[in-house]
Amino acid sequence: DVRSGVQRPLAERGAGSVIAEVNAQAELPLDGAGELQETGARLGELDRERAAAASHVPATSMSIFDEVANIHDGEAVSPVMTVDARSREYACTACNVEIPYQLYSRLLGDGTSLIQCLSCKRILYLELAEIEAAAKRKPVAKST
Repeated sequence: DVRSGVQRPLAERGAGSVIAEVNAQAELPLDGAGELQETGARLGELDRERAAAASHVPATSMSIFDEVANIHDGEAVSPVMTVDARSREYACTACNVEIPYQLYSRLLGDGTSLIQCLSCKRILYLELAEIEAAAKRKPVAKST
């Protein structure tokens, strides 16, 4: 994260993270000509990282990401939270609107589908802890 000064390799951050970092870098305050030059160099570096990350994303998905990022000031993605697992209630953490179980199931699927919140249109994803919890909740098929 640029603001905290912590840098992780591109492979660990993912395309969405790098793109959000580029957007955040543009908003940092400047304290003089030296910082302006340093920030310009860093922005160029982030632009190259963004382009490299975006090259691995299908064009239609990148277009959706850019559109949603423009609408929501760079915040194009949102994790899904479990409201009540027993009742199969899940919500977008950005707008707190319920996510239908069918969309949640698709997120648990093969991971190739781009799923958007029906309300705020952010791209939804499941955090690792949510995926692990969902795996524990799945009933195990009985062997015969």
